[in-house]
Amino acid sequence: MLVEEMKQSDKESPVLFYEQQGVVLTAYNYLNKNDFVMVLQTPYQAHIMKEFGNNIVCIDSTFKTTGYDFTLITVMVIDEFGEGYPTGWCLTTREDHHVVHLFFETLKQRIGMINTRWIMTDDADQFYNAWKSTFSDSPHKLLCTWHVDRAWRGAIASKIANAELQCQVYHSLHTLAQETDINTFNTMLLNFEQQLQEHPDTGIFAEYFITYYSARKEQWALCYRRKAGINTNMHVESFHRLLKYVYMKGRINKRVDECIHLLLKIARDKGFECLIKLEKGKVSHRISCIRQRHKSSVELSTDLIQDNGLDLWRVVSSKNPLLYYDVHKEDARCSPNCPLRCTECDICIHQYSCTCPDSLVRLTICKHIHLLIRKLYQNNMYNVHNTSHTITSDAQLKQNETTKILQEMTSLSHQTSSSASHVHKNIATLQSLASHCNDTYILKTVNNFVCRAINIIHMKSPTIMHYTNNTPVTAKIITQNPFHSQRKRPRKSTVKLAKPSSIKKMLIQQSLFVNSEMTSEEKCKQGENAI
Repeated sequence: MLVEEMKQSDKESPVLFYEQQGVVLTAYNYLNKNDFVMVLQTPYQAHIMKEFGNNIVCIDSTFKTTGYDFTLITVMVIDEFGEGYPTGWCLTTREDHHVVHLFFETLKQRIGMINTRWIMTDDADQFYNAWKSTFSDSPHKLLCTWHVDRAWRGAIASKIANAELQCQVYHSLHTLAQETDINTFNTMLLNFEQQLQEHPDTGIFAEYFITYYSARKEQWALCYRRKAGINTNMHVESFHRLLKYVYMKGRINKRVDECIHLLLKIARDKGFECLIKLEKGKVSHRISCIRQRHKSSVELSTDLIQDNGLDLWRVVSSKNPLLYYDVHKEDARCSPNCPLRCTECDICIHQYSCTCPDSLVRLTICKHIHLLIRKLYQNNMYNVHNTSHTITSDAQLKQNETTKILQEMTSLSHQTSSSASHVHKNIATLQSLASHCNDTYILKTVNNFVCRAINIIHMKSPTIMHYTNNTPVTAKIITQNPFHSQRKRPRKSTVKLAKPSSIKKMLIQQSLFVNSEMTSEEKCKQGENAI
């Protein structure tokens, strides 16, 4: 009934595809009678996906959104403020390649072709393969570094017995993953694999690492995601929390129509947030990071900067004088209304780049760039160009974006209130006719129908679906208390797998390069001290 009401509306329906349980669609022979598939996308979500879908796309699944074990697949893009924006949902019983491909194909019919540069999904390949076959492009697949790091920690703990050796291997892995130069990374990777294979206690872990991670180094190494602007899949994780703990209020939802209403509310509220950011501005997380880096640069001395000419500067690290970073001026002509900018330095993230992880991966204005701009201001070498014509064009684009958001809000409000307005009109007509009717039998009959209508509104609509559990609808998500033992056991001397310091990273990097220049006889003499 909800889907039919949206389709009959004079506005564009957010339901792009619907396959109900118990109904077989002959055009899709891979769907069976028990499958449920619904694809949702509002017109403004389609507009956002067209505008930002060529850069970064994040895809993930949310479970336990209904009482029937349906999976909610979410497609997100990163907007101009560096924040995640959901642009499409698929509520389905299956998550295989056929259904995911159907989901992406349905989105493609509305938005057209897009050439995505980066795509971040989980370790499984069905999302990436379906996206690649749908949009006929080859985006660079990225893995969330947090999940990779957690997998490495678990493998090290289970496959290496020596605690000190665990710490050494983890430090080497972390240093390897954070390397920013591709040639240096490849050399370090070969030496690290050789050291793991030669050590008698790391043979099992070496086999695990070479099998699952060496062959796909482009997906987890930092040097292969330079200027991607994303390192973890926290945008999707944030959406999971928003849906379950803000809109569902931490309660277990059973009804499918309630889940659909919540998703449409999220689409509406995201449109309002975008409208507020366009009109009033917003201090997003990316802006906060830029301001923090600016404050950190004030404590640094401009003597750390060396001018190498041709718009290239070298900045010595304040923590380790043996490390340095190169700052380069980009040729990009960015708008003065770019939201990711430092107001004090009057620059945005697109004007300068640095070889530090802050600039390469997080795409923020690092403290080295802030320090350079401060020195250029002191030397009167930094000028602000006249960009009045660009401001005018950006103001027009901003006005067009605001108009599209208001149209989206009007569409959603119309869909939710059209049926209610018809009911109010019919009640007013019935009240007018009843006041002029003197037939007792007719009035009794009308009264019976009115009572039935009231009961229909109060009672819940029957459904052909079956619950998979008997949890009450008002039940809250309660964290289970962990078990614990009262028996006192001797404390074990374990080494915590903490991230290495900058000096430790430099020593590990130097050791890997030294080992690459050693002969095979010298490596054999080192034995267990190779790692």
